[in-house]
Amino acid sequence: NPNVIAYYSSKENKSLYLSTDNGATFTFKSNLPEDMWPIFISPTNATVIYNGGMNVHKSTNSGATWQQITSWSSSAQYPEVHADVRNVYASVAALGVIYFCNDGGVYTYTESTNKWKELTNGLVITQYYRCAVAQTDANICVAGSQDNGGSRRGSNGVWYNTNGGDAMEQAIDPTNANIMYTTYCNGQLYRSLDGWKSDTYHEISSNISGGKPDGDWAAPYQLDPQAPSTIVAGYRDIYRSTD
Repeated sequence: NPNVIAYYSSKENKSLYLSTDNGATFTFKSNLPEDMWPIFISPTNATVIYNGGMNVHKSTNSGATWQQITSWSSSAQYPEVHADVRNVYASVAALGVIYFCNDGGVYTYTESTNKWKELTNGLVITQYYRCAVAQTDANICVAGSQDNGGSRRGSNGVWYNTNGGDAMEQAIDPTNANIMYTTYCNGQLYRSLDGWKSDTYHEISSNISGGKPDGDWAAPYQLDPQAPSTIVAGYRDIYRSTD
């Protein structure tokens, strides 16, 4: 139905407006569940609208009300679909199949069955902020990426996850490759003493006196190459630890 047109205004509290007369008039419908993300009208039913975002929401009454249909993290209630949907497209080959493109890759949603399928495996799309290579074994490295978390490569060449979400500056003790560091955004700093096998979420930035400070998006830190148990981290102020 080409007469149906929708738009929303982020300056008006995520206000969604709908026209059924090819844009001659618009009616306020609701405030979207998530702002600054795409809206998409179903190719098979003009009363069905999708709202991307951290999670995907769906309306079956032209945007009057919304229901969450995915979760960006594991959930018993919703299918897990990666966060931050940026674009939504209808398949031209299969009516009722919709592509959701997000910071983790590409997923399809089949409207008739409400089934999701991930198509991400094998796509070379991970964007790294920082990486570090072990000085004792060149096969071992850690890396921090945009919205695909932290990764480490073991001496066997196999990749594993470290922390989730975003991961920033990375470091490996130059004398002991089992001692690794990674950060979440704004300087939330983690350390592993066993190569990220089981000691996975030992946060050390919370040990800073006065509480965890707020740092830059990719807050910097360095290990002293002559004394790698000494770490210097930059937030609003500079902090140093010798243990």
